[in-house]
Amino acid sequence: MERRSFMHLLLGSTIIPEFDALRDFQDNPRNLWRSVRKMFPDASSEWLNFNNGSAGMVSKVVMKAFQENLEKMNQEPPYQYFLSFQDYLNETKNGLASLIGASGKNISLTRNTTEAINYISQGLVLKNGGQILTANHDYPQALNSLEKAAQRNNNKLKTIQLNFQESEEEIIRTYESHLKENTSVLLITAQTHREGQIMPVKKLVNLAKKYNALTLVDAAHAYGQYPHSVTDWDCDFYCTSLHKWFGAPHGSGILYIKEGMVETIKGPDSCPDPFSAEMNKFTYLGTRSFAQEVSIGTALDLMNNIGLENKFKRHKEMTEYWTKSFVDNEIIDIIKPEKFGAVAGFNINVKAKPFKEHLKNNKVYLKIVRAAKAKKTSFRVSPGIYHNFKDLDRFIDVIKSFQ
Repeated sequence: MERRSFMHLLLGSTIIPEFDALRDFQDNPRNLWRSVRKMFPDASSEWLNFNNGSAGMVSKVVMKAFQENLEKMNQEPPYQYFLSFQDYLNETKNGLASLIGASGKNISLTRNTTEAINYISQGLVLKNGGQILTANHDYPQALNSLEKAAQRNNNKLKTIQLNFQESEEEIIRTYESHLKENTSVLLITAQTHREGQIMPVKKLVNLAKKYNALTLVDAAHAYGQYPHSVTDWDCDFYCTSLHKWFGAPHGSGILYIKEGMVETIKGPDSCPDPFSAEMNKFTYLGTRSFAQEVSIGTALDLMNNIGLENKFKRHKEMTEYWTKSFVDNEIIDIIKPEKFGAVAGFNINVKAKPFKEHLKNNKVYLKIVRAAKAKKTSFRVSPGIYHNFKDLDRFIDVIKSFQ
């Protein structure tokens, strides 16, 4: 079913002009972001949620699609409605894959990055005595998964220490100094979840190839935030979430496996042919939220009508805006990496408990993270595209009002 016809069928004609307006405003940032804000629930409500890095706010159009799909699926025989939209789902998968320079046949829909990484870590068949190389900035659940994979395959998990005050070249040298001929897998975090550092994925993949190591990219924060291509990176495996920066319903994600690599990863035991070369072997999950999967296409429509380049530029502008406001602040030490997007953070030079209470009393919600190397509590700041500079000013005033 053609996407525009599907949107008319599902939501009625009113949604199409809204998307058309976004496309018309792509060359007019002020009108574009004003229109985008109207498409989300009230962002100026009681709480100022600056933790989109965990899960972004879902737009009203995507929520409407989800709710109507759920209602329709509840009125028909089990699976019937879902099965009737297989062509549309395949079209959606092709669209999702195209955002990262891939083909829809090389991706599978998952519930999040962690589930996708689990498919890889549990399905890897590695030679004995190898090394799985990770870093201190990698996501804890990814490290847990690969530690179990190392144990199952008689490999050793090695976690290196990185300092993000170093240059990109120094970061690459640190990785290279720990890569060995027996390195079986290199875990690469595309953008770190604590600091927001956008990593040199392509250079690290090329480095891993020198040692014949497989590359697993944790792209939880990359998809839907900044342009990139898995074919350009040439990574073997790519895992991401669609509910952070892409705008899909909570609990949706993607697993990508490079062409020719699918059959090397054992699928779940529920699959009749775990070493099949087809990505659909990862969909043997039983009953799940089919309405949610169908609704991902609406989020894709919204993304394409905003423009990924526009989103990334907006994220960088917001990060630049709020971080510059604290350059000479005695309380705040900004954490903004050399290559950044929507995510940055700060440390505080005061006791943490009263500062946290101050944020809570003023209805500002930030993610509290703990930097592995510095062993210091930090506050992650990750506003969404539905926020504006007035929201940032509110946040800045709250921080500066702390006594």
